Amino acid sequence: PKLPIPNILEKLSTQFRFIGVAGDVSIKAPFLYALEINHDLNHAKGTHRELFRIKDTKVDDFQQNGYFSVVKLRHIREKNTLQEYLQTPSLLFTPKTVELVLENYFPSIVIVYSDSPLGKAVQIFTIYPETETTTRTFIPVFAEKSFGIFNSILQPSVIKATEEIIRQDATMIENLYPRFEPKIRLPNEEAWNWVRQLYYNWSAKKVV
Repeated sequence: PKLPIPNILEKLSTQFRFIGVAGDVSIKAPFLYALEINHDLNHAKGTHRELFRIKDTKVDDFQQNGYFSVVKLRHIREKNTLQEYLQTPSLLFTPKTVELVLENYFPSIVIVYSDSPLGKAVQIFTIYPETETTTRTFIPVFAEKSFGIFNSILQPSVIKATEEIIRQDATMIENLYPRFEPKIRLPNEEAWNWVRQLYYNWSAKKVV
């Protein structure tokens, strides 16, 4: 191993309540592709617009220190339809402006913290190379509060919405994600460039 395993997962397990795991699927794409989309702060406007109606993303801060970085951002949403609320009840508790904090532990973990009327929620986006051409991903989900008998209604809805995020990401990576070096720089690409540089530097090192 080149890096110690971060102890953030132990800390989260003592601070939050585990509610389930979303996904656990193989994506038909190399590890780098999954790594890129996890740090592409622009992709939500296209990939997740159908579910969350995201019309714009504002990055308020990006800080990096070696193999760790933190991003603070806001997703600006449009209103969902009544049918969408019925299909995914957790959208009822999703504010019009979603404020997120992303903690990135290279190479395999991105922890997403979000606030809602249900309290703070935590999604741990986890990826690892399964083969040279496939990547495994799953998302443990934690919540700050318990709502007693309503947990049986709310928690499956949160897991379902998170699984839809994985499905949309996998579809994008396998079919539509651009596979060429960009000729121009776009806004909000600091995290994407950071993780790509780490990946290529990592791959170039030889283990003695």
